[in-house]
Amino acid sequence: MHPSSLVRVGVQSANSHPEASALLRRMMIQVILGRAPNCFNSGLVPEFTSQMSKRLESPILEQIVNELIKELKCHTVLLYGSHARGDATPKSDYDVMGVRKSGKPFRLAEKRNGVYLDLFILPETDLRQVGESHLYLKGAKVLFQKGKFGDRFLRKLGIALKKPYKGLSLNEIRTRRVWAHKMFERIEQKDIEGNYRRSWLQEALLVDYFELRKKRYWGSKESFEWLKDNDRRTYNLFISP
Repeated sequence: MHPSSLVRVGVQSANSHPEASALLRRMMIQVILGRAPNCFNSGLVPEFTSQMSKRLESPILEQIVNELIKELKCHTVLLYGSHARGDATPKSDYDVMGVRKSGKPFRLAEKRNGVYLDLFILPETDLRQVGESHLYLKGAKVLFQKGKFGDRFLRKLGIALKKPYKGLSLNEIRTRRVWAHKMFERIEQKDIEGNYRRSWLQEALLVDYFELRKKRYWGSKESFEWLKDNDRRTYNLFISP
């Protein structure tokens, strides 16, 4: 259920930047062979709470909640992502999940008054068993609930977040390392397919940095912040031109 990330576009050609291939190789080696600092777990999982500490005052958010309740018959509305965590920027979208008694799950996205909205509407059955696929909702806040469904779900989510992360199998770790080397060799051909794969590999390396170390990947924003604070060497490889 996690929203799929978009592959970055507009990557500059390796031909116009000769140092790009060398930089990408250093990045790849650091990710697949480098070690994480001992403080790896610090700061990645915020303290979990099922109560909304502060009601967000946003006309757009009020509109969304009212529409989900009245038009789509949602009995529970949750806010998650940067606006729920409190680290949203003026360019951040609103990530909202509406829960209703039954019906098929679907997604709505639009730009309203200059703000992007990303809405997921789910039936209760999709949230009764909370597991790894729901952990992207960590830090979610209840905006509205008729009954206690939202509070019960967040309590289950809190329990799921405390469970140890199993991580990748040894075979999958080996496979990803081989795949990274294969991708890099294809990138060195410096054609249009190579440039596309360069962007693809850069995206995959951020995820693999955490998953190869048997740690959960929490998305690009939190991951870059963690690298900035705890592994400046790898962080600098990602921010280099």
